Amino acid sequence: MNKVRENIWTIFFLLLLIILTFIIIFIMVTNRPEKETEIRIGGVFIDSIDDDGWSEIHYEGLSAACEKLGLPLDIVEYVDENAQSTAPAVEELVKKGCNVIFLTSGGFGNNCQEILESYPDVIFYTVSEECDAFNTSTYFGRIYEMRYLSGIIAGSMTKSNTLGYVGGTNCPQVDRGVNAYYLGAKSVNPDVKLKVRFIGSWSDEEAERKAAEKLINEDGADVLTFHASHPVTIDVAEERGVYSIGYNSVKKEHSDKFLTAVVFEWEPLYEGILADYFKGNIGSKNAYWLGAQYGVVSLSQYSKEVPEYLIPIIDENMEKFRNGWDCFMGNIYRNDGTKMCDEKERISDDALLFRMDWFVEGVEVYE
Repeated sequence: MNKVRENIWTIFFLLLLIILTFIIIFIMVTNRPEKETEIRIGGVFIDSIDDDGWSEIHYEGLSAACEKLGLPLDIVEYVDENAQSTAPAVEELVKKGCNVIFLTSGGFGNNCQEILESYPDVIFYTVSEECDAFNTSTYFGRIYEMRYLSGIIAGSMTKSNTLGYVGGTNCPQVDRGVNAYYLGAKSVNPDVKLKVRFIGSWSDEEAERKAAEKLINEDGADVLTFHASHPVTIDVAEERGVYSIGYNSVKKEHSDKFLTAVVFEWEPLYEGILADYFKGNIGSKNAYWLGAQYGVVSLSQYSKEVPEYLIPIIDENMEKFRNGWDCFMGNIYRNDGTKMCDEKERISDDALLFRMDWFVEGVEVYE
């Protein structure tokens, strides 16, 4: 009898063990995490990625970040900044499996919003501050900080007291750069004037050349800079033997008349954006607008013609930017005489990023 009782208990414990084993296996199977979705990056560019300008420097930064993070990258080049051109470019990238897409030019804004929202499972990042699509974040560098520093050089180097500036599209991005450049120049030369000619496009090389020539021939500018995709303005300055300050990148050898360039360091910004994406920090409320504090903007090597006495002045102002100072502080007037900022005030980031559609006193604009 005792032996039977012992066998019953043994059988009971064996059955219990089997049941518990099945329960554990069931829990493990049903709670197994789903296979992670592969992250594939896409990039949309208005020009070739070896254009010696805007598209190339963006591609270099994005591809370096993707390579460091082990992410595949697909691109589409020569995409016009309109819905007709953007729609098939985005569709091509989505079909390739891209679920994070970077739109690397300022025209991919409100005119493309409906296209972007038609892909709700894709996260878009665009340098356009005008896009409000729910699945889109914006990113840019505070290049105006370097415009201010380069303006110090230009204001000190001009002999005619007239600086020339070729602008691509008239928008807050360009306008704040123009204003910062002039404020920097005026900080060392109260008599300086800045003349701006807009070409209505980021990459119209013929129009850029004509504008640069007019700034020299008709306006008397002896220092040129620009805000467009290609460095045609620098070519004209080199041909005419006048000083110039570059923008975005330095891909060519120039004479000593090429004083410096305001440049983006896109790789750390792309790395930061992708790191946030992995953390789930995404959405339309994000606006990445970083400057000297984060190493996203800088000046290229100075020409031998830049006077030694200017270097400490530039360094001092660079350090101020790194510590949170801003050039859009204190008494600032627009060129119609309206006061835009008081002595102890600072123009807000929101106003700088979205609403700077005016120019400071001393800037003359030609369309």
